[in-house]
Amino acid sequence: MKNRKFILLGILVVVFSCLPLLWLEFQSWQNNHFSCEGDLTLITKDGVINAKLKFHFNNGDGEYYGVSKQIVANKPEQDVNRSVRFKYWLEKNEVLMVSEGTSDESELANSLTQNIPDFFRYKGRGLNLRLVTQGYAGFVIVEDDLPLFYCARTNEKHNFW
Repeated sequence: MKNRKFILLGILVVVFSCLPLLWLEFQSWQNNHFSCEGDLTLITKDGVINAKLKFHFNNGDGEYYGVSKQIVANKPEQDVNRSVRFKYWLEKNEVLMVSEGTSDESELANSLTQNIPDFFRYKGRGLNLRLVTQGYAGFVIVEDDLPLFYCARTNEKHNFW
């Protein structure tokens, strides 16, 4: 009977000592497997660009998908859909993303998106952003201390290439 109590106590000590490690591993997994989406409006000298953006992060591989509409005075509205595969490195709340290629490198798409970083337009271009956590619900995406947009966390699963 005493041996059983001693063994049970030993098992409980081992289990409770491993719980913090399991929690840290779970947190690390969550930080490298998530998706978020947000809306962005750019006001340019020529007009307005409204965009819906989705980012998927999966342990170093990522994908961006954006649907945007450019509105320019005296011209028809133009829609641009773009997806970008990328590699990323996450350290604390900083993420460095390097594009592996875009879905559309046509002259029309590039002319409509002159106001966005090269990361979204060309292969091999980088973008460094800061993710400021807003509870579990999402992040504020920040570049050079300028908040760009709120990216709400989603439960959407994504298949990477």
